[in-house]
Amino acid sequence: MNTKEALNFEAARDHGGLGEHEAKRVVQQQLQGGNMQVEKIVAVHAKVVKADSEQVIWQTRNGFKVSLVREGPEGDPIAFEVAYWHDAGIPVTPVSRFSSLLSAEDAAKRLIGSLGDKSESQIEAMSVAAHNPDWNLTTQDRDVQYWHQQGHPWNHVTCYAGSAKDAIELADSLPHGSGINYAWHVDQSDHGGDVWVLSNAYHGMDEWGGYVIPVDFTATVIRTMDGSWSVVELDVDAPDFESWPEDRDYPACWEGLDDYLATTIEQSLNE
Repeated sequence: MNTKEALNFEAARDHGGLGEHEAKRVVQQQLQGGNMQVEKIVAVHAKVVKADSEQVIWQTRNGFKVSLVREGPEGDPIAFEVAYWHDAGIPVTPVSRFSSLLSAEDAAKRLIGSLGDKSESQIEAMSVAAHNPDWNLTTQDRDVQYWHQQGHPWNHVTCYAGSAKDAIELADSLPHGSGINYAWHVDQSDHGGDVWVLSNAYHGMDEWGGYVIPVDFTATVIRTMDGSWSVVELDVDAPDFESWPEDRDYPACWEGLDDYLATTIEQSLNE
């Protein structure tokens, strides 16, 4: 009897009140009815590294460990817990508890399929999130999307493996408010290292304090030899005044905008 059969057999015999022969028959039926698509995903992404009648641990090709553990004191209803972790700094993270082994196994294998596709950068971002509970992160390809509990809008960070923590801390230091009211897009330049391209929009105000047409801007920043940040290039799109009422003057909020943005960004990053 293999590991999966052992777990199923224990559950069917001990908790289901079945005799040994009947328990084996039920187990065989359960195994034959397994989700073949999920089985193929697991075969591609992971291998079993530990197995006994109490638990199964899989390891994915990118280093995640996924466990299915049988819990519960003798006499109590049997429960199965699914969890995952990674040596890169992701602690043991329980996913859910199940009363059915088949449900737990299906959840574990679907989790393997999800985690097995994570890139190095995504794994690093998950590690950062695990140690910074006030950050919520989601990852897709090289893109890390995060939200800070202070109320900043969703920011998008694209970085290389090994730079996720620096990228998120950089984005979290950027200014919000006073016209810079949108999400930041932070992209690690093709030059790598400490060259970053920052994109956002500025929402200027008219003489009555009302917001007018927003303009997109992009700033390239570098970390200098003394460790400070400096804006080395700034591109500000021209305002689109095609729909501006003819009986109103253009607001003066665009005058000196380049200097305002560069100064505000540098001050925020160097605080």
